[in-house]
Amino acid sequence: MNTGHNKTWYKIRPVDTFFFKGSTPMVMGENHTSEFIFPPPAGAIAGAVRTAVLRQQDIDFKTYTSKTYDNAEIISALGKACDPPPFEILGPILSKAGNIYLPAPFSWYMEKNDTSKEAAIPVYRGKPIESSFIKTSKGKSFYIARGRDGELLSMGGRWIKLNDFYSNGESIRVRPLADFFVGEPRTGIALENNRKVRESHLYTFNHIRFKKDVELVFGISHKGQLPFSPNGILQLGAEKRLGCYETIEIDIYENQEGAGSYMSLSSLVCKDIDETSLIATGKIQYIGGWDMKKGFHKPSCEFYPAGSVFTKNLNDNQIPIKGE
Repeated sequence: MNTGHNKTWYKIRPVDTFFFKGSTPMVMGENHTSEFIFPPPAGAIAGAVRTAVLRQQDIDFKTYTSKTYDNAEIISALGKACDPPPFEILGPILSKAGNIYLPAPFSWYMEKNDTSKEAAIPVYRGKPIESSFIKTSKGKSFYIARGRDGELLSMGGRWIKLNDFYSNGESIRVRPLADFFVGEPRTGIALENNRKVRESHLYTFNHIRFKKDVELVFGISHKGQLPFSPNGILQLGAEKRLGCYETIEIDIYENQEGAGSYMSLSSLVCKDIDETSLIATGKIQYIGGWDMKKGFHKPSCEFYPAGSVFTKNLNDNQIPIKGE
């Protein structure tokens, strides 16, 4: 994929745990727990990268978010605090024991009773129906997958090795997300502005702890120079959990020749996508975030999950699926 952008990949290993809060509200008197979302949305990593660049360049956060900030070099690299960054986060994806794992495409299917994590299982790839009896609007095609025996289940939401993604093999190994981390409940207390305990405000967050040899992997696609150190510390997710990052060399993008569809490595905002290009997706996600300029929560938006498949190459966060 040649877009004229520079692409650099990084791996990050948490010092302790990570926590990425979902959109489920916490209401006093009704509940005191909160769900997490994983992998985190690209926006969470983009915010962490911006913050890291400011720290590495010794720029005060309040100075950067002020209305009078006019450092052209930093604004060119990071954008204004009130605007989206001028770079794109690729992924995040996962690494386990040195192997890169991608989200499985929602247009790939497996037999419903195939639950093995260690053995390769048959994969059935969705194909467009070619029939003069089926009419669709706006040139949209219907896709279908045929199995050999039982009911089929989408592989979307599971993870596969990078090599299996491009192998076009009849069988691949598929791993559930739970193979990469375990949940770890953390209970805490809310504080007033004066740092005193807020009465009747206990809460429990379910953090994630990576299993052995698991790392989070993300890329940065940018046009110009991004003054982001090749290694360092990121404060990522809620509670600003720490992780050590460094650059890595991986080749995710292959020649687009022969590609008939494209899979997203990250969640995509639904309203930004031409729905006629959508082939397959999973349950819509509702994701908010934190507005660094306002210092307040962003409104929740609808997202297509990672692994969604489209007929068009929409951005750098998509990779071609050959043979579809």
